[in-house]
Amino acid sequence: FDANVIKSSHNNGGMDLITGTGGIDIITTGLFNIDVTQEITMDTNSYINITAVSSSEFKTTTGDFTINSNAANLILKGETGVSIDSATKIDIGTIQDKPINIDASTLYIDSSDNTNLTLTANNDNNKILTIAGSNVGNGLCNIDIDTDGILELDAGTGINIGTNANVPIDFNTSTLDIDCSGNFTLDSATNINIGGTTPISTSINTTTLDINSSQNITID
Repeated sequence: FDANVIKSSHNNGGMDLITGTGGIDIITTGLFNIDVTQEITMDTNSYINITAVSSSEFKTTTGDFTINSNAANLILKGETGVSIDSATKIDIGTIQDKPINIDASTLYIDSSDNTNLTLTANNDNNKILTIAGSNVGNGLCNIDIDTDGILELDAGTGINIGTNANVPIDFNTSTLDIDCSGNFTLDSATNINIGGTTPISTSINTTTLDINSSQNITID
């Protein structure tokens, strides 16, 4: 059967479909195709519901594709997951700095090139970049930092370890090199043991050596 055609008789003419509260139903058992040479505008005083029973695609061949929620949140839901892919890059917060909240059961961030986690502030008050872990159950939450190269820790003013509470620190290393341009102070509330487990050779190379003790000095 030939298709039925409804058209305007004038090239510059338009077509209006106006109905009452009953609405308009378009039902077809075949393909529903809309082709226009200009823009498509859809306006409603209520909501728009588009439902498909199989995989669907919205795309543009040129230009940006914008989804804008002016008055409320933009919600993306996926029953099995949400995938965001790009052939070049993915940018978040490019127009203005806004808070980002990620609340997840598990979080994986993998990259194949140089990676930065940076806080760049412009404020007269101090800002803090915090990496914290906690376990509200019976177990603990450990933080494990590993690398097959060098682990570098730098700071502009100081590096403090164990500032909140006195806890054990264990250095297990093949060699330990501590260099300082100023004074080197080693204090303990109880004892300072050098080679306390196994007797080893100890070399002290200094211009002057000053040993002060409030009690006996024993050299064996």
